[in-house]
Amino acid sequence: MTIEESKAYLLSRQNEGAFGLSWGQIAAMQRSGPIRQAAQNSRSTARSCTRCGKPAKKNSPLPRCQNCQPYLFPAHPMKTTIETFRALESDGLVAIRAFPETESYFDVFGESDSDQERQEMIDLINRVGCWFVQSYYFADGDWHHADCIGMCVYSNPLNPAENCYVEDLMKSAIDALEMQSTEGAMI
Repeated sequence: MTIEESKAYLLSRQNEGAFGLSWGQIAAMQRSGPIRQAAQNSRSTARSCTRCGKPAKKNSPLPRCQNCQPYLFPAHPMKTTIETFRALESDGLVAIRAFPETESYFDVFGESDSDQERQEMIDLINRVGCWFVQSYYFADGDWHHADCIGMCVYSNPLNPAENCYVEDLMKSAIDALEMQSTEGAMI
């Protein structure tokens, strides 16, 4: 299909909603109840967990079973912090980001003992950068700050194998999310 054919098709269908129904027909169906009833049935009927295939919890926001529910951590005592963080990150509940540091490295740590050490540090910062790394968690419909660290001089500041602070930042986001879920906040 050419671009012109696609445009013509879209223009011919612009006044139609889903499945070729007009918006008026869709509104009438919504008022009559079948769509509303189907949505309620899909939440109340047993669904399968998208991770392990076991029956999912009823009325849970994500199709997860009791063991895989993302904020019930005691069910997975053998998971590492990084594995737990990556699972929650894929569910859109935690995040970690790196930003260029806005302060001068030498203003924070002071001057080097020698000109050679100073030049080596300048060359390293120019090569890999100086980063501010921050972790977040998602609760109550918004992203919240969990923890952060600055002056990270690493080529990959988000890699836990390279930046030893990343795992602590991940743990802070997981703990903050868990605290929010146990306090009854909507996630």
